[in-house]
Amino acid sequence: MRQQRINAFLVILLFFYHSTVIVAQENSQGKNTLKAVKILNTQKEVRRWEHLQPSSGANTCFLSLDKNEIVVRIDSEIQRLPLPNHFYNIVASRSGKYFAILQLLPDKKGENGNRQLHISVYSANARPAYAVNVPLYSRDIIPFCLLSDRDGALILGESPIGRLVFYTAEGQVERTVNLFPDAEFDLERFLQIALSSDGEKIAVLASKRGASPVDSDAPNPSGEPHLFLFNADGLERWNKPLPQSTPQNVAISPDGNSILAAGYSSFLDGRVEKSTQLLGKNNTLVKSFSLLFRTVDFSPQTNQILLADRSTIHQIDIRNGNVIREESFPSEEGLITSARFNSTGSQIFILTAQSRFESGRFIFQQPLLHILDTKGAQIQKLSFPDDDFFKPLLDVQNEQVFIGFAHHLYRIEVQQ
Repeated sequence: MRQQRINAFLVILLFFYHSTVIVAQENSQGKNTLKAVKILNTQKEVRRWEHLQPSSGANTCFLSLDKNEIVVRIDSEIQRLPLPNHFYNIVASRSGKYFAILQLLPDKKGENGNRQLHISVYSANARPAYAVNVPLYSRDIIPFCLLSDRDGALILGESPIGRLVFYTAEGQVERTVNLFPDAEFDLERFLQIALSSDGEKIAVLASKRGASPVDSDAPNPSGEPHLFLFNADGLERWNKPLPQSTPQNVAISPDGNSILAAGYSSFLDGRVEKSTQLLGKNNTLVKSFSLLFRTVDFSPQTNQILLADRSTIHQIDIRNGNVIREESFPSEEGLITSARFNSTGSQIFILTAQSRFESGRFIFQQPLLHILDTKGAQIQKLSFPDDDFFKPLLDVQNEQVFIGFAHHLYRIEVQQ
């Protein structure tokens, strides 16, 4: 016990007192130069970072996942949760007030039977809230899981049967909703969910069936995607069909007043028609764009949206859909893996990296952090040549910007 306390104390010292400046580059705008300060070294390889937001109002709070455990760091406090034997994944709520550990449990009759998904929900302080067991209809399809920041309530999306399951904050089933009552079981059906920050508005993008090329001889080539809006109690407010045949992504603004829904239609000759719709209050169409997005961020302070695909960012005015800026990054800098506004919306942070597939997973190397202003100019570029990652952290907490890789956590600061 004494040795564990000593080890924890040393980690705390490393986190708060032995920060190391590893990058500081001049910018071309004559403004304050930014630097990346290394605030944490991790001996174990971090597979994933998550930002957490405990009710205590801590200055910094992060969750890291390695091959043996989940580590929750709240300022100087460190809590460790060993990974269960059947660990599958972790899920965090939008603002990080709750997280869940997912396990894939084998059927009691043997490995060939149906499995169960065991979901253990925790507060950001790593305190257990509740747990549920969910029977799986397919060994290959895991339900889409989302947690509400309002109270940690769980929402499941079961795509093969087009069903939503709403749970209470105590882990009891409150409501089930069949999105397409006349649809058949379909493993290729799409279902994705997005929540507003207060958990009061829930956007669901789902298809009635799997899609085929529009000009194919399939009986129903369109997946017939629909966009739904529910309230926190699981009551439907509205739904609308979308123009393209295959859904791709959905996002909702923090206040729940704007929704982005993306989809595409493919053709036998290889053509792809892309579309992202921006919807405002009362299901009104603000604008359509001929693009898809992989990453999205919202700036309530400036009423702007930041969309990014593999190589291009799109900066959009959320009120009228006007495109403020489009910028592509050269292929030699890799793929866009994350894109964020700072807390005031005055700067944009873009993380790019080279990717390669190794041992059944993608590894990203040679990351670059591009720092832009919102008027179209690049302020600075920070390089991390010795870092790599599997899933990065690019996060804004209390007006600070943090970036996490496989072995290091950095804070972006102004060079004094």
